[in-house]
Amino acid sequence: MLILKKKYKVSIIGSAGIPAKYGGFETLVENLADYHSESENNIKLTVFCSAKFYPNKTPKYKQTYLRYINLNPHGISSIFYDSYSLLKSILAGNKAILIVGLSAGFVLPLAKLFSGTKIIVNIDGAEWKRTKFSLLYRFFIKILLRLNLRFADKVICDNQGIADLVKKENNNSSIVIAYGGDHSQEFDRNKNINIEIKVPDSYFLALCRIEPENNIEMILKSFANLSKENLVFVGNWNNSRYGKELKKKYSKYKNIYLMNPVYEKNSLFYLRSRAKAYIHGHSVGGTNPSLVEMMFFEKPIFAFDCAFNKYTTENHAVFFNDSESLENLIIHTRKEHLKEVAKNSFLVAQKKYTWKKIGKEYFNLFKNLL
Repeated sequence: MLILKKKYKVSIIGSAGIPAKYGGFETLVENLADYHSESENNIKLTVFCSAKFYPNKTPKYKQTYLRYINLNPHGISSIFYDSYSLLKSILAGNKAILIVGLSAGFVLPLAKLFSGTKIIVNIDGAEWKRTKFSLLYRFFIKILLRLNLRFADKVICDNQGIADLVKKENNNSSIVIAYGGDHSQEFDRNKNINIEIKVPDSYFLALCRIEPENNIEMILKSFANLSKENLVFVGNWNNSRYGKELKKKYSKYKNIYLMNPVYEKNSLFYLRSRAKAYIHGHSVGGTNPSLVEMMFFEKPIFAFDCAFNKYTTENHAVFFNDSESLENLIIHTRKEHLKEVAKNSFLVAQKKYTWKKIGKEYFNLFKNLL
């Protein structure tokens, strides 16, 4: 007699949707859906998507069902998008819900009061510490954080540094599940490489959003004094006054190449694989995707000296804390040490940051809650 396994309904909400078109959360959700398609489990997985980003409304992505909400998933609208998705998900009978981000915090008390659905929240990075936000907005984020910590059944941090911060400031325990990065190794030989400018033969690479807490000017200032070393810096320079001013100030240096954002996988692979070393200036945010992705290229990494970056690399990086120290480290760090740093950070990436490992950890968490 054929015995059918009971399927438990699990949904993921809070991202713009899949296939990934936007950022880190979308890449996370897409890779969880890929893991779901490739593994045997008794879960029926649904991902909630924004119809604003996916006008064609494809019903499935591989073995994952897609459901569309006609709201914007970003900015203040994310509160309505996430809250409505959460309520629809509960009404659809999902036994467990993964929420990526904090925006559903205001409806979590009601969700827990009127349903037995298990709620898991990935709280992202230390958003309440980002200086680009006003004090009022950061206070608002802290309220959302505390609601999520209070009412979620499980809280996920992607970096031990974030988990330590949550424990220190809110006295809450959390689970650490990192972010994967081996998707950065995908390269399609049949696709062209689209780079807007010709890059030099030898260069350091920096790649990030152009925001003050990523220490953009600290990096640029160092290379303004390092005329014999080239820097290719990829970012959204034209999206803010801050970025435009830095672009105007530093584009006059012949060794500094400022490029607009690059999203196409082949082009990113090309830039990363040819780089001499990588410069990572992030000071907040937990396990930054750009750092994890770069660790798979076995290149020396110069990272800003903060707990998040030390946890991510397990201290296998060259750490700087200002322009002068970065400049001196680039000049004086021995080649043997740089080679050792590159090898060890690559080994850490293989051990901790593959999507197969990350997917298994998330689905084991789902199963333990069902």
